[in-house]
Amino acid sequence: MNLQDIHRDNGDLRTGLKRIRQELADHFTDMEQADKYGRQMWTFVGKANSQLEDLTDDVNLADSTFTEVTKYFGEEDKNMSSSEFYGIFKTFVTSYKVSEHLMTMRILLITL
Repeated sequence: MNLQDIHRDNGDLRTGLKRIRQELADHFTDMEQADKYGRQMWTFVGKANSQLEDLTDDVNLADSTFTEVTKYFGEEDKNMSSSEFYGIFKTFVTSYKVSEHLMTMRILLITL
């Protein structure tokens, strides 16, 4: 999955949670008067908000790590998406493993 998509989805989750919180504030502000649904939804919003903050921290960490990786490999100026970069990286690693295996086989054949 592309990091840009993850950022967009995270924003959508944040917007949805904000709407739920607003609806609850409009209709279930008094916890003493709130029915079971209202109490459960306020509990849900509290837990969801905490989990969303954790998710946001993870997304930001993934973003900064991706930036560091692209910088390390000299790709930071190419406006490359994470899915493009990791696709190229996977091809490189696979090709390297094949080359390494072929070199090992050649060395074994030479020593025989």
